[in-house]
Amino acid sequence: MRVLNFKENSNLTLENTDLPRGLLSMILWAGDMVHDGISDVERLPTFDVYLCYGYDETLQANIDYLNSRMKPGLICILDYNNESQMNRFVELFHNRFGIIDSDYNGNTPSLPLKYYRDLLSDDGKAFNMKGIQGCHFPTEDYQNMLELFAPMLSTEHNNKRSWTRDILYLAECNNLSPSATWTSPDLKQPYYNKIREDQERFLKQQDSRNPNRSRSYLYTRDNIEEYWATLPDNVLTVNMERVASIHNEFQEYVTLNLERFKSFLTILTEPLLENKLEFLQYIRHESIYTLQKIYGICKEYPGVNYEHYYDMRKNTNTYGYSLTYKK
Repeated sequence: MRVLNFKENSNLTLENTDLPRGLLSMILWAGDMVHDGISDVERLPTFDVYLCYGYDETLQANIDYLNSRMKPGLICILDYNNESQMNRFVELFHNRFGIIDSDYNGNTPSLPLKYYRDLLSDDGKAFNMKGIQGCHFPTEDYQNMLELFAPMLSTEHNNKRSWTRDILYLAECNNLSPSATWTSPDLKQPYYNKIREDQERFLKQQDSRNPNRSRSYLYTRDNIEEYWATLPDNVLTVNMERVASIHNEFQEYVTLNLERFKSFLTILTEPLLENKLEFLQYIRHESIYTLQKIYGICKEYPGVNYEHYYDMRKNTNTYGYSLTYKK
């Protein structure tokens, strides 16, 4: 047997599978798709276990290839959001994996850390735990960018941190400041209910985005690093180069402060890593967004380490992150 479907049967065992004894390797989010005419199992031949959702249209192609190869292997079909299915999977494979990796073809989820702890063997390694998404949210990125450079923004841009488009438009039409518009008795008329509600909702979102938002006036470009040190990770990791390429008004801010921000974030990231020298040598020639991604991963997965390793998915050496649990 080379397929276990946990979505159809909760009492599965490993008795009739041909998996080898000892430690196994697993690739997440692979085993049911075909890319450029090549099934996941054929494209990723070195793994023992393939965990996937079981996409019907191309699942059989993977099963056929797995059945045709000499190397043992197993496709496990389950919904990782279903706790009972995951618990049964963990029962069967507790501490059995020396390697857990993730396939990065298309959008992929992130497996909760608790499952890595249960599935990895002593000194086993997990790679690429963070799922990837092909979409981004331009409005969120724009607002995070405003927070990143708040102390040096123009009045026009700073107003966008505190006021909705409707309030700014009303202020312009009435030749008033946004705050004067917001406190005007006329705005309390029922006609403006939605505008008031949207503004109140926006302020809550902004305070959640950056709890220190109202204190940005205490900083200037001269002490911008002190301001950056107060920011939450979602602001520090905004893809500033992508936002600046869409919104030209940010180009100047990025150009003038890119090296300072990179130095700041490097200093912030270095203590989070074990292989500090390797990190410093690598990041010297990489983009700011690569550094932001490294920082974000380090904060999201405490104990993660970046290093050069052999990527079994691509048959090449790479620089990336891994996580090891000592039992």
